[in-house]
Amino acid sequence: MASLFDTPINKPFDPSSLKVEVKNTTVGQLADMLKNEMIDLQPDFQRHGNLWNKGKKSRLIESIFLGLPLPSFYFYIDVSKEKWVVIDGLQRLSSIDDFMVKKTLKLTGLQFLKETHNNRNYEDFSYFDQLEMSMRSVTLNVISGASSTEAKYIIFQRINSEGTKLSPAEIRNALFHGRSMELVKRLAESNEFETATNGRVSKRRLLHYDYVSRFFAFFIQGYENYMGNKMDFFIGNALERMNNYEGEEDWRKAENAFFDSLSLCKSLLGDDAFRRPLNEIDRKNTDIKSNPISISLFEAMMWSVAQLSECERQELLKRKNVFVVKYAEMFQDDFLRKELSNGTNQYKSVYFRFSVLENLVKDVLK
Repeated sequence: MASLFDTPINKPFDPSSLKVEVKNTTVGQLADMLKNEMIDLQPDFQRHGNLWNKGKKSRLIESIFLGLPLPSFYFYIDVSKEKWVVIDGLQRLSSIDDFMVKKTLKLTGLQFLKETHNNRNYEDFSYFDQLEMSMRSVTLNVISGASSTEAKYIIFQRINSEGTKLSPAEIRNALFHGRSMELVKRLAESNEFETATNGRVSKRRLLHYDYVSRFFAFFIQGYENYMGNKMDFFIGNALERMNNYEGEEDWRKAENAFFDSLSLCKSLLGDDAFRRPLNEIDRKNTDIKSNPISISLFEAMMWSVAQLSECERQELLKRKNVFVVKYAEMFQDDFLRKELSNGTNQYKSVYFRFSVLENLVKDVLK
């Protein structure tokens, strides 16, 4: 399979390969598709995408009862899974699913129908009311035929522009299937990752997936091959390459590299791993929770130790005290601190921070 960088896209998509159909259907049909799992609401996707509280979900249901028009839904047809993937409308679909399919949502905080509909769930309504709701019209925009991963990614980004946008990690979770994403999910949810990051990487919006995905992107492709400002495509390319692994040895190498690097970083730096180190005064006055994990530092630090042989890893551990001192000195560089926080996906920022961490490790091992 050609990589994203081997086959760059000059236009968002090839019009001859893309098909967009506008379909008019009903709320009841959407509920039926949800019930039969035709719409792809993956467990991880749904948990992190289902962001509306009960009040906001209830007001969406109230709008349906009132016959108010809903914004159009956008789907991409995943032929391999024989499912429709949600591009835009996940929150609305989750509300319909909770109320009409799972029947776990009890209406609350209504504005117009509070006297008659508040504190009621779907089964509290008569069949007549249920039918009225089910027959409400909705418009679907159904996309198919975009075979290029980059084209599908751009479609997701462009269409997913209103409401609660999907994060890059959520888009990848929707687009990339197969063993690479299964590995990303497993490592991101592992006790080792939780321990090494002191549980300070948010799982909201699948941010913890991003940490693991970025590690593999640079581990497989090298930071020197990162181009421009296309981090999402760089990561996607790595996931595609992993799905083309033919032997178990490649998968074991990838997983071991992640866990070995994670363990070494934690052994070297303890609670300062992937953070700006604190001096003794700050350490006494600053809660570790207020000293955040840096994803930019994580990917560069993990990559720099992933390149080492076992002998070099053991030697680095023997020189731990030297490493800790030089690591702290590194943060006296104002430019480095800037490159770890501003414009971090720019090539110059990526190249600078990776080369700094690489040189730090080499310097300690001299």
